[in-house]
Amino acid sequence: MSLPRILLLLMVMFAPLVQAQAPVYVGLIDRLSGQVSAKSAAGNRFEPSAFSRLREGDEITLAAGAEMQIVLFESRRREPWQGPASFRLRTAGGEVLTGKAAQAIDIKGAPSRVSLAAAGNVQRIGGLTLRSAPGRIPDDATVAQAQADYAAWVASAEADDILPELYMIGLLQERREPALLKPYVEAMLKKQPEHADVRALAERVTQQARPR
Repeated sequence: MSLPRILLLLMVMFAPLVQAQAPVYVGLIDRLSGQVSAKSAAGNRFEPSAFSRLREGDEITLAAGAEMQIVLFESRRREPWQGPASFRLRTAGGEVLTGKAAQAIDIKGAPSRVSLAAAGNVQRIGGLTLRSAPGRIPDDATVAQAQADYAAWVASAEADDILPELYMIGLLQERREPALLKPYVEAMLKKQPEHADVRALAERVTQQARPR
């Protein structure tokens, strides 16, 4: 067998293994305050921010008084962490390294794991772009189904839960029609008017909607 064919065979054999070992997004940061540091499974340090996604193997360290709440896609649960503590993120949740483990909370009304993952797409808006990948533009049927899911989600969610709005903003921003985002931005601000990260996100969305 020639060398090129041997190399091709090795690539085919090991491709599934490489894909299986690639880090995957397992959650997003719902709330964040205080001094928090993070590094990836490969040891690369990065700046965690509100509404950014986290990958399998990310290691988070919270200083005393710091708080972070994570939304887990697969289990559709939240984990509120308080410092001083550190943990390594897994698909099922945070694996405590130091400090006290978080007590997971079920997310009410979330239609699916995919919908929660879509909520993490807000990180591609303006200055929130972080560790992201290009999204697919949703067609009219997809948007209609998302709106139906959103209505059912809001009816079951806690009064101040902005995940349904993040879901719609994350989905609709791929359409490049900022006017579609307005009602969800307004709903998000109404739910959490005091939340600095919510106000910052709303401002970025509003800036995108302004005529250029």
